[in-house]
Amino acid sequence: MTLRASLQKLKQNILQLRETLVRASSQRRIMQSEADRRQNLVDDLVTREKQLCSTFSRDGTDPEPSRSSLMSGGFGAGTGGAGSVNPWLVNESEETKGLTFGEIKQQQQRIIDAQDAGLDALSAVISRQKRMGEEIGNELDEQNGEKHLNPLVPLWPTSLLAHQLDALIS
Repeated sequence: MTLRASLQKLKQNILQLRETLVRASSQRRIMQSEADRRQNLVDDLVTREKQLCSTFSRDGTDPEPSRSSLMSGGFGAGTGGAGSVNPWLVNESEETKGLTFGEIKQQQQRIIDAQDAGLDALSAVISRQKRMGEEIGNELDEQNGEKHLNPLVPLWPTSLLAHQLDALIS
């Protein structure tokens, strides 16, 4: 059997599958969710059949397969079933298109390093604020303790407390 005849036979089998699916769904022999799942599988078969036809019609003008066909497992190579879709190709960003795996890994490492630096800076700020809060609390405790001992001591902030409040505000 020639390749052209095999492609024609594939097309006929896909049409027969589609008709059988419509019949089974309309007669309620299968649940709607199962009909939807099978319809997706048939749609994937149609897509792959069109890819095969376009590849055959090119007559080998592009002998090197494209990146997306390699990543998707080729045209129906047993990589997880007829309806499997490669999740890595579904939402490939513009930043990573055309990059090698090594370049993508380096880009991810730069992003992780930048995030680590940001987390370190945030940690330092939080630690500084915690120390300032503890110092303010200690200063207030001292003032409240002195208030009971000496009612003539003013309750406004001391220079350390004023400096810490200014640092918090700015």
